Parts: sequence; C-alpha cells; structure tokens
Amino acid sequence: MTGLPDPNASRAVLIGVHQYETLDALPAVEQNLTGLRDVFTDPALWGLPESNCVLVSQPQSSRAVLDVLWETARQATDALIVYYAGHGLTDPRSDELCLALPDSDPERSYTALPYESVRRVVLEAGAQAVRKVVILDCCYSGRALGPGMSASTQIADQAVVDGSHLLTATAATRKALAPLGERYTAFTGELISTLTEGVPNGPELLDMETVYRRLHARLAARSLPTPQQRNRNAGGLIALARNTAFGVAPEPPPTALPSARVAQSTSDDVREGFVRLATSIARTLGPRPTPFMYTEPGGAHAVTTDPAVICAVTAGSGTGTDPGGDLVRALVDQMRRDWSDGAATAVVMAQAMIRAALDFLRVDGVLPAQLGAELLRNGDWAAETIRGTATKARERDQLIRVIAAATDNRSEATMLVRAAGRVGREGVIQVKPRPSRPMMLETHEGVFFPAKIGNYPAHTFADEALLLLPGQRPRDLRRWARKVYGTAVLLQAQTDQLVLTFVGGSLAPWYIKLGDPLGVLGDIARLIGADLTDPRCFVVVPKIRVDGDGLYVERGPRYDAGEVAQQVEVLRVMLAHACSAAESDRLRLGLAQMAGDVATVWLGSSSSDRDADLATRVTTLLRARDGLSALIEHGFVDGAGVALQKVASEIAREQSSPAMTVLHAGLAAPAPRLKAVSNRRVFRRRSIKDSAAVTAGAVQAATATTERYLRLI
Repeated sequence: MTGLPDPNASRAVLIGVHQYETLDALPAVEQNLTGLRDVFTDPALWGLPESNCVLVSQPQSSRAVLDVLWETARQATDALIVYYAGHGLTDPRSDELCLALPDSDPERSYTALPYESVRRVVLEAGAQAVRKVVILDCCYSGRALGPGMSASTQIADQAVVDGSHLLTATAATRKALAPLGERYTAFTGELISTLTEGVPNGPELLDMETVYRRLHARLAARSLPTPQQRNRNAGGLIALARNTAFGVAPEPPPTALPSARVAQSTSDDVREGFVRLATSIARTLGPRPTPFMYTEPGGAHAVTTDPAVICAVTAGSGTGTDPGGDLVRALVDQMRRDWSDGAATAVVMAQAMIRAALDFLRVDGVLPAQLGAELLRNGDWAAETIRGTATKARERDQLIRVIAAATDNRSEATMLVRAAGRVGREGVIQVKPRPSRPMMLETHEGVFFPAKIGNYPAHTFADEALLLLPGQRPRDLRRWARKVYGTAVLLQAQTDQLVLTFVGGSLAPWYIKLGDPLGVLGDIARLIGADLTDPRCFVVVPKIRVDGDGLYVERGPRYDAGEVAQQVEVLRVMLAHACSAAESDRLRLGLAQMAGDVATVWLGSSSSDRDADLATRVTTLLRARDGLSALIEHGFVDGAGVALQKVASEIAREQSSPAMTVLHAGLAAPAPRLKAVSNRRVFRRRSIKDSAAVTAGAVQAATATTERYLRLI
C-alpha cells in the first residue's frame, strides 16, 4: 500500500446530515463535506477528480445512501473512502451503531441507517478496491460547548472493515463535539487542518497512522475528545495526501489548556483506576490464582478467577468515568476476542511497563507521545522474535501437552485434540455438559442447526422422504404425500421459525426457532440435493433428528458437491470480513455445517459434582478450543513466562533506550510472579508450553495499552 492511490481509479463518498426533524441541527456538518471535497480534489494534496468525489447531503432514506454508495464503490479499483458526519444513534437491543437521517427518531431505531448495511456495501460492492478508508464523525445531543456528538463506546469495534482503516471521532469513554460558531466539527476540522497543513518532521506521504497520531495530539492539546482507530491488513499505511510540511522541523509541543492541578488530578485518577483493576487481575495468573470476591446482583457472595468476569463485575462500580479501569477492560476484551487466553499475562506486562514508563517521565523528562510511539515499534519487534522462535506442533501429543497445561486435565485435552482432528481446520467444536459420565466425543455427518425448540421429546426419523417448503404449503400436499409415500417429513419456513410436520403419524408439529429460516432451508436443500422451487420434490434422507439442542439433517445421496463447495467459499469470504465475535461464530458454524465438520465434546459429571465446577470446566475447555487453531498454525514456546524472559534477556544485552527499558520491565514481569505463586513447581515441569500466537499477542496488546495510557496522562 505504498504511494498515493491512483486518483482516476479511486472514489470517495462523503455523507452528511446537518438538519434534523427531531434532533439538534449541526450546521458545521454541511461545511465538513465541502471542506473534505476540497482537500481530496486539491492537486497539491491528492488530485481526486471532482467527478470521483460524490457528496450525499441530507439523504432522505437509507436506500438513497446505499444506492449511491453501491454504484460508486463498484467503480473503485484502488482506494475507496467513505465518510459520514451527523448524529450517531445506537440500536437499544443490539447496541449496534446507526447513522441518523433527517427524519430519524432516537426512540425508533428503524428510522436510522444501520452502519452494518454501509459496511456490507463497502465489502461487497467495493471488494475490488485494494485500499478502503472509513471515517465516522458521529454525533447526538447537546454538550457544554454546544451540540454534542455521541455514539456507542464500541463504535470502532462494530464498524471495522477488513483490509481497511477505520477512523472515528469518539474514543472509548468520550463524546465527540461540534463547537458552536466553528466552521467545522472539532474532529473533521482537525482532520482537514492536518491534511492541508501537513505534519512537520513526518513522512513524505500522510498515511492513516500518521494522521491518527497527529489528530490525537492536537485534539488532546485542546482538551477535546480524542479519536479512535482500527485497521486490518496494513490499513494504517494507506496514504491520502502529500505532506506539505515534509522536511520542516517539528513545532514545539502545544500547551494543554487545563491547569496543572487539573492535569495532575486526571493523571492520578487514571493511574488509580488502572492499578486497582490490574492488581485484581494480576492475582489470577498462574496455577494457583487468588480468587476475586464480589457480590452478585441478588446479594449473594461469589468468587471468580476469570479476568473477564472481574472486568464485568467492576464496570460501573464507581462514579463517573474510569479511564484507567477501562484500559484494563479493553485489554482483557482484546485478548479474549483475538486469542481467547493470555489476558492475565498481558495485564501483568502492561502494569510493569506503565510503572517503568512513569519513572522515566518523572525523572528524565521523556515526552509521553515519543515514548509510546517507540514502545509500539519495539513491542512489534519482541512479538516477531517470539513467533520466530516457536516450535511447530507436528505431533498430536505435543498439542495435548500444551492444552493439558492450560486446562489442568489431560483427558479433556486429549478429547479436544481428537475433536480437532475429526473436524479439520474449518470445523466447529462444541463443548457441552451432560449429567452422566463418561466424557464423550460426538461427530455429525450432516448439517446441525442449533435452535430453540419447545418442550418436545427428542425424535429421530430414518430414511424418510423430506419435502422443503419455503412458502405456503399447498392445501392438498399432506394428502398427496400420504398417498404417494405413506409417511413423510415436511419442513416449512415461516417468519422466525421452521415447522416440522410428520405426515402419516400421530406426532404433533415441532416449532423450531431460528434466526434465518429461509437461509437454513436453502442450506439443507444444498446438502440433500432438493429443489426449493418444487414443493413436491422429495429426497429420502438417511437421518433427521430433532432434540433440545436443535435440528440435525444427514446428507442425502443427491447433493450437488459443486454447489456446496461454492457456498463454502462464499461463507469463507464472509467469515474473513466478520466485524464481531458473534458474527464470526455464526459464520464459522455455518461454514462447518456446509462441510459437515461439527463435533461435540460432552463433559460428563457425577451426582457429587457441583454445577459451578462443571460450568468452569466447560468454560476452560472452550477457551482452550478457541486458541487451538492459533496453536496449530503458529506453534508453541516455553511456557510460564520463560519465553518472555528470554526476549527480556536479549534486550538487556543490547544498547538500551527508555522504550526498550520499559519493554524489558514488562517482558520480565510474568516469570517471577508465576514462580512466586507456584512454589517453583511450574519451572520443574518442562512439558509446560504456551501458544506462540497468544504470547506474542499479549506482548503487542500490553505495549498498545501502555501507549494508550501515556496518551491519557
């Protein structure tokens, strides 16, 4: 992604709403559109032809936006830029981001444009664009400086598009602002200034990472909310303009507006919030964790050693904002989302790095921004070093040893690895408890759909004729089926459910609640070779089972392998562009269903086992399952912090800098803590290994958290 995008092969869609029927007006938004258009079309900056820069001002409907975006995105083969400024709303049920239109009502989320619709158009219509930039300047309600801009604190997490850079006006705990009397909104005004004035001592081309850091520094210096970014596949390297200040010496750092006393108070609050939560989570590291005690909503006392639970039960426990604690929560969430494990290790490293960084700031006068930027680069180097020393897991017993160390149960680790061998790389492994021993592995040779089914007894149909009905059932179909086949199974799609009816027997209909009944019916049709256009097209299916977990249909002999393979490819592409963990899980299960690669590990229990203990075993094995693919792909390293300590020792032998010293403090922290809580046993068990991917991911997440901390103070 080096160089400026080709202007003739690039497109920009700038969307803005400045006047509303029920929401506050945002007059500056109208100027945002023309200001950004002038920047993009300026030959000295980029030179995008005006015909390639489409303005959508005051769109009257969602379709008015999406149609223009679709047609424009299809024309982009190099860069595609999508910008929105206006009020941001959130769906009250899903908490998903919605973009307000002129007639949007905050009490009626359906009157706004779901961002998910925009994201899908960018993915589908703009698939051929090699660079994608999404910029969201979302707003809602009035603030102290005038009309305020708001959105969910998870905007960037929801909005990210694969292979792109996403830039938003809001940070995790702040609201963006539209100051009264200013030509542009605060965020877009600084964006336009950065692109036109350039960045002294910056690169020749202004890439998105440089733009983001400049915006962050300038907005923070004005005590305005700071932006947020997400990027994938080198999205931060996408350049949008020539740097007009290239070769110019950097300007002195701007003086922050708040008084020194206020700044010191803010710094203390951040440190106190971080240390309080990080200390509780750090105690959960190792084979002998210290439980965290808390009170459940009903008043009962409970304990946990799960960092994610600790984050959840402490959120909102105080008054006002908690930026320090929110940094810890974001770090834990990232480790669980990306690697499923390693959260406590990452927190221990981040806490040690922050302590060392604060020492440098107090004693040597190092600039926080400079230290943070260098620390990020060094963290990437340390992560790559760890990955480079990894041992590939070439034998099943190696995988079992690593999983057994994480779960403390070799039998369950063995069953999990066996399940992985059965379903393959793209399969899905489910882990469920059952009230009887022993533990069992179950594989499915067909398609399995988890669903909510009423209180019906489980039933299996063998070698029955199956008829699929995507619409209304013909009136004479039951009589016809009984006459032709004697017995048959009818599966009909309705609004939010499938209805399974058994013709020729006394069984009552099953009502199977599903999210996408027509889609499920289409998947079944592909796997059994049925024609959905003909309600009398039947296929004899070896096995159909309905029970409390869902619907299972075994492959039929007439299925079209080519069509199934094509659908698998479609799902694979959608999975690569999933924007949330829930969507990723849904698509991964659908992909596995198409390929028939679903396995269930049943964890048995005896009457003496407590429900909480069994639930903990299930949760632990699920986390091990989530990290299994990364372990297979990236290999493993010496566990118990040994691999991290080796990299720290390598740093100690090199010429040190403030950032390297801070990194050394973080890398060296987990090993002595583990040694202290395990009475050295963990170091005598040489078989203990850690996933290289999780270990390297923890290093990068910890350094990124430290950099964000330095920005807050």
